[in-house]
Amino acid sequence: MPTIVSVLLTGAIWGAFAWLLGARALGPSVWGGVVVSPLIGVAVTALIHPRFLSAGGWARGAWALASVYLGAICFSVGCGIVAAVRASAGSGPSFERLVEPVVGVLWGITMTGYLLFLWPLAYATHWWLEYRAE
Repeated sequence: MPTIVSVLLTGAIWGAFAWLLGARALGPSVWGGVVVSPLIGVAVTALIHPRFLSAGGWARGAWALASVYLGAICFSVGCGIVAAVRASAGSGPSFERLVEPVVGVLWGITMTGYLLFLWPLAYATHWWLEYRAE
């Protein structure tokens, strides 16, 4: 297993990428995802990385794709929490404010072509974590 420092650093780097790609679309709520990005790195590594390591061939690519979507969902939930808290100042919490970033991020990475960049980057990230663990 990779070191915790490697995993936290990887999550933070992915958070920086997400900020660069989504700051305009998500607005100030993007910081909710950026702040939790190191923890997202821990979650994705704990849930997906062992499966990536035990897989071979095309299955590694499938696990890398799963890690992109899991990370995106976790990131967008962080953004949604910030959006819901900001919106609840006068009217109470709103479930829609929590879900909207999730749908937007999933749509955005899938339909805009970002996936063509993020998928190989996720594969490279898992490979790097595998290399760092040796």
